[in-house]
Amino acid sequence: MVSSVLAMKGSHVMSGSFLIRSQGNLADIQGDFTENLKAELERSLTYTHVVQNRGVAAYKGGSYQPFVYEERSLYKYGQTGNLVFMRGFLKKIKGICEKFGFEVEVRNFVNNGLNPERFAYSFERIFERMELKAKQDECLASIVSNDCGIIVAPTGFGKSFLFAAICLLFYNARIHIVTRRKDVMKRLLRHLVKFVPNVGQVGAGKKEWGRVTVITADSLHLVDHRVSNCADIVLYDEVHEAAAPSYKDELSKYQHARMYGFTATPEGRFDNAHFVLEGLFGPHIFKMSYQEAVSNGLVLPVKVEWLDISMQNPCEGMKEVVKERWGIWRNKTRNSMIAAKARQFSDDDQILILVRTLDHAIHLKQELPEFKLCYDSIDPSDYEKCVNKGMLDTVNEPAMTPAIRDKMSKDFEAGTLKKVIATDVWSTGVDFPMLSVLIRADARASEIMDIQAPGRVVRRHDASGKEHGIVIDCLDSFDPGFKKRSFERKKTYDEQGWEQTFPKRKK
Repeated sequence: MVSSVLAMKGSHVMSGSFLIRSQGNLADIQGDFTENLKAELERSLTYTHVVQNRGVAAYKGGSYQPFVYEERSLYKYGQTGNLVFMRGFLKKIKGICEKFGFEVEVRNFVNNGLNPERFAYSFERIFERMELKAKQDECLASIVSNDCGIIVAPTGFGKSFLFAAICLLFYNARIHIVTRRKDVMKRLLRHLVKFVPNVGQVGAGKKEWGRVTVITADSLHLVDHRVSNCADIVLYDEVHEAAAPSYKDELSKYQHARMYGFTATPEGRFDNAHFVLEGLFGPHIFKMSYQEAVSNGLVLPVKVEWLDISMQNPCEGMKEVVKERWGIWRNKTRNSMIAAKARQFSDDDQILILVRTLDHAIHLKQELPEFKLCYDSIDPSDYEKCVNKGMLDTVNEPAMTPAIRDKMSKDFEAGTLKKVIATDVWSTGVDFPMLSVLIRADARASEIMDIQAPGRVVRRHDASGKEHGIVIDCLDSFDPGFKKRSFERKKTYDEQGWEQTFPKRKK
């Protein structure tokens, strides 16, 4: 692909100006770079990638090195000295050159073999089928006027609704909607078929292409970009997950598609790889804060109540997984406190308790036998051990299967299932409008999780009279490390503008 950019015609550049040539998913810039401009361009296309060392690797060389920092550059120089970069950085590079006082011309080289009407659009087709909510029209207008970009909006803004609207808007375009989770794919399919004919599914055992196709990220390798199942437009759900190397490599094969990513947490990745997302999808073209969404009536306000977890430290001196196991997952005192809090709510309140591991879910269930477990899968031998120990029974908690999990999701969405302990299978990408109480037992501090997880309770549900979403979080004051995580979560909640209530301590 780099060679195709380097071979483009029309490269004459006037003195004191620059030419940016764009073709497919790459672009390049030509001209006489000053040293300062060259350094600034290179700096803007470089980021610090962070890798966390675990176990023995963290003590390599006799000293504790928990993190590795690596400078990664997302550019190359061609034989003529032209700087080649990912198309998503085009606006950034153009802006830097203009800041230095240079004129910039942008030429877009389009493949003549593509359908010239593929990006024709009609808002009337949307208005005939659906009624847009506040600010959604502005979001669609940003998509029409930008050939790539990232849409930043809180959970509850209406992504599924927008996906359907985009499919109606670009009525000639072949569209791929990508999600990492199979259950989210199924939910998107159920929603899309209400508005769009000829919706295909690739993933979860199916390979059916349509004008609009929902694809799991792990099935992107099935796209043949030379034939009719390639795409004109790509919509990526929870785009902060797309920076993983396997997904990034497959997405870079979309050479002639408009790329749009959707997320509530665009810059929360620990490894800083969200920088790569701008190269793939472009800059932020629409942004709505959580408070804006509340003021526009799109989502409900969040109230966070902190549960004081005080006790003698059961994991002092322990490290990593062992500390998590005895400090969080199998900490009977902590689990009992969480269970007592969960029982303060009525039988009619729908409650979701989020945990990190199945180990924790099973031990927490011993305190809350009336709650159901939802998780990905369990090894048959591990399941048998839990049954023999009396921790699970085959009647009320059969080993999890995709069919059981799918039914649980539908029942919870419908409100017929009220009390669930779930691992990360329900942390993002689910739609539970009747959920009123979320209990965070996971004890993590991740900006992405800290915003995405509470997003489960913000859906509006006027029929139930829900006025706000309740989040119960654990102030793990018994251990310095876990306490630090609690305050990191508090900081993220503060940044979102969520109301927080702290426990009253005895002097």
